[in-house]
Amino acid sequence: MPPRRSDVHANSFVSSEDNVDGALPTSGLQTLSRVVASNCPHRVPPVPTNPTSKGDTHTQSPSEEDLREAKAKEFINLKQGRMTVKEYALKFHQLSRYAPELWDYPSRVPPGENKIHVASSSAPAQKGATFGSGTGRNRLYALTTHQESAASLNIITGWGTDEACIIRILGHRNAEQRKLIRDSYEANYQKDLLNDLDGEISGDFQRVVHLWTMSPAERDACLANEAIKGLPGRNCVIMEIACARSSVDLFKMRQNYQLRYKKSLEEDVADHSTGDFRTLLVSLVTALRYEGEEVNMELASDEADILHEKISDKAYSDEELIRILSIRSKTQLNATFNRYNDKFGNVINKDLRANPKDQYLTLLRSAIKCLTEPEKYFEKVLRLSMKGLGTDEESLTRVVATRAEVDMELIKEKYYKRNSMTLDTAISDDTSGGYERMLLALIGHGNL
Repeated sequence: MPPRRSDVHANSFVSSEDNVDGALPTSGLQTLSRVVASNCPHRVPPVPTNPTSKGDTHTQSPSEEDLREAKAKEFINLKQGRMTVKEYALKFHQLSRYAPELWDYPSRVPPGENKIHVASSSAPAQKGATFGSGTGRNRLYALTTHQESAASLNIITGWGTDEACIIRILGHRNAEQRKLIRDSYEANYQKDLLNDLDGEISGDFQRVVHLWTMSPAERDACLANEAIKGLPGRNCVIMEIACARSSVDLFKMRQNYQLRYKKSLEEDVADHSTGDFRTLLVSLVTALRYEGEEVNMELASDEADILHEKISDKAYSDEELIRILSIRSKTQLNATFNRYNDKFGNVINKDLRANPKDQYLTLLRSAIKCLTEPEKYFEKVLRLSMKGLGTDEESLTRVVATRAEVDMELIKEKYYKRNSMTLDTAISDDTSGGYERMLLALIGHGNL
């Protein structure tokens, strides 16, 4: 029987060059203990205090000499196999509370090494650089290496559910760092981190952690597949992925989809949708748009005329209308819609409200909004997910997990302007527990 993860022999973490008499070695063992302690301080057993009255059974804090002796003794026990990594980590936690400097237990990494800057919410938002933004004062989250984080997660999954530690380790990492953690976890323990976490957590918290830990392409592929199975009621998810992602991201997602499900995305969309919905969605998911800033104003004027003609004729699924929405760059589409407004006195989405209950027109308007003003589109999705009684956790989780590294600061600004309430306040009012704390971590709020 293979050893339990928590009982892996110490020699697998310790090199032959480790010096027991000096400071703990710079090895996987040392960093494992340090990261578990720093990420999960509540795992530490209570610290004995000085006796305050006669009969008090508490012991006095050990001297520096006692600590050094204990350190050497416990490390020898570990190296010789008389103690598991889990047992050593617990002992390490207890002793490090007295004299952290003796145990190489830094509360912060050196400046400039492996850290994420958490910007003040008062700073101007910038597209593409919003993940990790926090409210209040500037903060630095100390990061460990991906090997340390993987080892820490292995200990956590061995001990049982620990939502706070999972949030600390995964909630403040970007996509590249999360991938390194997953790869390191699989290489070291021959297990998939997502599967192990799914065995420890559940519900909405499990859902947001699972989606967040995936790579963006992998996440979008899974979301698309779930939405396809739920068509026609979940057309909006397919549209979001097709319209809110860059051409490169959409292409990577389609590759991931084919590898994962052995079918092309467009094939699955076509098989599970019908009529005008099929025509529009297949065109959107197969788009390969130009990503540059160049605009052809003459073309914008001509295509504004075409769009107005088709909309006036109620030819909402006309091939030309769908072609324009599917192949033009987002910059070009913005120019076209501006010319439409200038020429005909209405924004295009207003002219597409001929029948507000028409689901196809609703999807068409949403696609235009998502292509040109994604932060407004996602603000509305978030607002509706928490409107009235109950919460649409599926939409709330999807938007936070997919936009946290993209344009969350802009979405938060739009949310506050539209609702006179901050997004973190709304989330706190509608959610609770680990799910709430993970969402707040991803939108850049909370002392986690």
